[in-house]
Amino acid sequence: MKNSQKLSNFVKTGIGLACIVLLWFFFFFQKNLSHCEETTIRGQSMLPTLQDKEKVYLCRGYYESISDIRYGDIIAFKIRETLYVKRVIWLPWEHILFGKDGFLYRDNIRLHEPYIFGKSFRIDNNLRRLLIQIDRFDGKIPENMLLVLGDNREKSMDSSFFGMIDFEQVVWKVSK
Repeated sequence: MKNSQKLSNFVKTGIGLACIVLLWFFFFFQKNLSHCEETTIRGQSMLPTLQDKEKVYLCRGYYESISDIRYGDIIAFKIRETLYVKRVIWLPWEHILFGKDGFLYRDNIRLHEPYIFGKSFRIDNNLRRLLIQIDRFDGKIPENMLLVLGDNREKSMDSSFFGMIDFEQVVWKVSK
């Protein structure tokens, strides 16, 4: 085989691979970025991860089912027309525990939460109501439900205030 034929085959292969990569990127960005809108964070509930007045993107349609959501994802959802941005802490059927040592546990394993600001959680009447709600399900999050908390737990209106949220309320994935 001549060198020119080898070079020609190499170039054709390279162009073919480049086309495949471009198509993959187009599909990926089409799915994840085409339905995004910019919004401004209001408040301190997600400090230090998200700052008050910081611009973020809300990406609609990212989650097709609850199995697409992962622990630690930052999501946006609405309750009575109010938009909330919080972190997913527990997923359906996970056993949860607010430990006496001040830490959170999922399936008896302490959560690693390097992103939180202040205490891991505070025991107050809101949290007591949430624990009673969870106890009705043997300490596990029910199907299609999520438990979300702000990273600044001491100043966050989250599941400790309004309880578990239904997957149907999740509208966006939040990204910087």
